[in-house]
Amino acid sequence: MTFFLDFHKIYNVFLVFQQTYKILEKIFVLIFVERLIFNNLYKYFANFITLKKENIKPKRRGHSSAEISKLSHVHDPEYQAEVSRKQAEWENLVRIESAENPMIWHSYYLWARTNIVNAYQITQLQHKALNAILSSSDSLQRFGADERVFDMFISAVDEAKNWTDLFSFARSKSFFVTKEKFWCRWAEKYEFDGQLKEADEILSEGEKYLLNEPEAIGKLRRWRTNFDLRVATGRSKVIIPHI
Repeated sequence: MTFFLDFHKIYNVFLVFQQTYKILEKIFVLIFVERLIFNNLYKYFANFITLKKENIKPKRRGHSSAEISKLSHVHDPEYQAEVSRKQAEWENLVRIESAENPMIWHSYYLWARTNIVNAYQITQLQHKALNAILSSSDSLQRFGADERVFDMFISAVDEAKNWTDLFSFARSKSFFVTKEKFWCRWAEKYEFDGQLKEADEILSEGEKYLLNEPEAIGKLRRWRTNFDLRVATGRSKVIIPHI
């Protein structure tokens, strides 16, 4: 009789344990689902709010109409001959005019992006153009804050493996240092590379350069607030462009 009583108690304990396990299992599932939903909502709304404030159109997959047109003529000998002729004209033009007008290199680069198929050739031209513009006389005063040159610089940085050297070079020459985008993009590259300490140091340095630029420093500090939040919540790879 005692044996059956003990067995009944043990069975009851087992049932309680089984019910508790099922409840805990449901709780863990709910926590997992909640975290998954939160992460997705965080990414969606962060990108949505940023795009709304920046008035930026998301990048579309595929090629632009200009790229499609260019690619459609890859095997067209007449088209390629015409491109070669125009390129020779541009080369002669920059040789003659670049001393007086370094931005002729920028015009040449824009033409090449639309007409030259070889990506390596375009990259090489981009670097030559930047070097020619930044090395020209009074370049800092004339082009140190020029948006066209800055956009070309950012494009070069995004495609370069030695992006730290490019940023450091521009800083050493005081180019673009009064633009919050310069510091935010530098920090962003560090963050994406997992170098959070370096990213934080660059943002601190950027604030020093922007002390006399109220609007720019405000944007940098907002970007830094988002950066600190991503680091604190373990989402540092969820890049939010500066605001």
